[in-house]
Amino acid sequence: MPTFGYESSQAAEPPPPDLRGTRAQAVQRLQVGMGGLAAMVLVVGLASTIMQQARQAEDPAKPTAAAEPEGKAGDPLVDAGVVPELPQEEVVVPDLPAEQMVSDNPPAKGPADAEAIDQ
Repeated sequence: MPTFGYESSQAAEPPPPDLRGTRAQAVQRLQVGMGGLAAMVLVVGLASTIMQQARQAEDPAKPTAAAEPEGKAGDPLVDAGVVPELPQEEVVVPDLPAEQMVSDNPPAKGPADAEAIDQ
């Protein structure tokens, strides 16, 4: 019996495509979706941080750091214990009398002058 090409064309036709796709395509869709969710979490966190900083800048009445004691305004290296604390009294250097300030010999200008002064 003649088939008129109907049965042979049906057998060669591929099966209908699966709507889910292959396993590799499903994994790729899952990775893209998770990446999108992570990006949204980062954007929301960044926006929250920016808004919090803006609110703090608008309200300067709130202290952001602990105030230092008023009576102690010293050297930070001394406060940290890096260097010892020096006494606060002034060191007085007595003035020299005019006779001691003026010298008859000019200062040495080089090694030759220094040898001449020693002799």
